[in-house]
Amino acid sequence: MKEESLLSEQSIGLLIDALNDWDYEVRLTAIETLSKIGEPTILPLIAALKEESRDRRGQGIIYALSKLGKPAVLPLMALLEDEDEYVRGSAVTALGYIGDSRAVEPIIELLQDKADGVRLWSADALGRLGDEWAILPLINILNDKGNYVSIHVVEALVKFGENALLPLVNALENRANDESLRGAAIYALGKLGERRVFELLVNTLVNLNESSEVRHSAALALGKLGDPRGFGPLVEALHAENSEVRISAVVAIGWLGDKRATEPLIKALNEEENPWVRAWIAATLGVLGTTKALPSLLQREHFFEDEANNAIKISASSAIKQRPAC
Repeated sequence: MKEESLLSEQSIGLLIDALNDWDYEVRLTAIETLSKIGEPTILPLIAALKEESRDRRGQGIIYALSKLGKPAVLPLMALLEDEDEYVRGSAVTALGYIGDSRAVEPIIELLQDKADGVRLWSADALGRLGDEWAILPLINILNDKGNYVSIHVVEALVKFGENALLPLVNALENRANDESLRGAAIYALGKLGERRVFELLVNTLVNLNESSEVRHSAALALGKLGDPRGFGPLVEALHAENSEVRISAVVAIGWLGDKRATEPLIKALNEEENPWVRAWIAATLGVLGTTKALPSLLQREHFFEDEANNAIKISASSAIKQRPAC
């Protein structure tokens, strides 16, 4: 029996080592084999995770643990207090894939973790878990200044669909002085795709008393919402005083894909003084792909030769190349 046990331990060790193989098929086979062995692999996988959570093997360990399902939940939850942020984040990710509701409350607590990555991974996991108890805690960190955290929080909220709609609207009303949170909430509402929020988004965009940060988010949200009624307000926003709002309007118009945008975009291209806004207009005209824009793009591309920012010329050239054949 001892020999069989030793052989089993050695086999598990070799399989865990294979999670670092350059060949994807080898890594996949190792994950599948470890999941078939089952519970005896949990402690060795966790030990390996603590050693090398940052490398490719660490990613394989996460997936291997998640494939083990419920037996791995409690051991993984014990790692949520580990001093290494990568271990905490890896455990959160695996728990999110497993989908056990016991993990919801401790992961919600990690939305306040000191490490940006752990907060980000926690938001992702809560989005996968889909428990509505996480909606308000997620909304409360929409203003998170950590790298990409708020983006992941928005994506997590979108996964809740209609259930996140009213809490997001309430946050807009109750957090009037928190521009970062309101801007992210507005964008999340657009990504939800619920056309019931159309008027709210338009009113926010045209409200000159709103901050540029919130209006910029409202423009992008209208583009994500995809309602053709947003075309008019977005064209008006091409003349906004703030350049970020103008850029967001251009991007949103491109997302709508409305061919009527060609004329107002050409006009804006010829009148715009900000080089970055011109770059976005040129790129969007290329995406829309109408021949009407070609003369202006060619003219502006020549002008861009003397511009300090080469990004504008690149955008114009790209747009010209994307034009349809005559």
